Amino acid sequence: MTFKIGDLVYLACILPDKKGDTNLCPNEIEIYKYVHNKQMIIIKVIENDYYTITCKLLKSKMYPNKIMTKINSFDLKYRFLSNFYPSVIWVEGISYPTVEHAYQAMKTLDTSLRIEISKLESPGRAKRAGRILLLRKDWEEIKISVMKDLLYQKFTKYPELKIMLINTEDSILIEGNYWNDTFWGICGGKGKNHLGILLMDIRNEFK
Repeated sequence: MTFKIGDLVYLACILPDKKGDTNLCPNEIEIYKYVHNKQMIIIKVIENDYYTITCKLLKSKMYPNKIMTKINSFDLKYRFLSNFYPSVIWVEGISYPTVEHAYQAMKTLDTSLRIEISKLESPGRAKRAGRILLLRKDWEEIKISVMKDLLYQKFTKYPELKIMLINTEDSILIEGNYWNDTFWGICGGKGKNHLGILLMDIRNEFK
C-alpha cells in the first residue's frame, strides 16, 4: 500500500504514548488506511521513501496487545450491521422499517415522498427510489451526519443490537460490497468505508 505526503493513516500497533516523530517500516507494521478508531494511532505522513515512512503523531493511545480482526461484509452473522436489517426508525413523525428506508427518504424535504418511501416493501426498493429523487440542496453536506443519527437511533432503540455491536469488540468493520459503493463501503479493495467508520465511532461511544 502506498501513501502520499499528507495522507492521514490509521495504525493498529503499539507506539509510545507521546507526540513526536517516528520511523515506521511498512514491512513490519500492518497499516490500515480506512480504519477510524479512537484506540488506534492516527498519523500524518511527512516523508515516504522505499524503506521507511516518517510520520508525525497526531493522536496516540496504547493499543491492546492482541490480534486485530476484520469483519469484511455485513451479512450472515453480521447482517445486523447492514442498513437493510429490520429496525423501525422514526424521523419527524414518520416510521421507517429500516435505516435504508429512512436514509433514502431524508434525501428530500417533500413529506409526501418520504411517506411513499416509508411504505415501500423492501430496503432495496427504497434504495432504488432514492436514486431518482431530486436531492435537497444541502444533501452532500449533511448525508454523513444524517446516517450517523439514524444508526445511533437503531442501536440505542434495540438493546440486543447494541450488545451485538459492542461484542464486535475492536474488529475493523468494513462494508465490503460488489456493487461499486466506494463511499459507504469498500469494493475491490478500494473505498472510503464511511458506514464502517460510523459504526466503529458509535461502538466506541457505547463502550
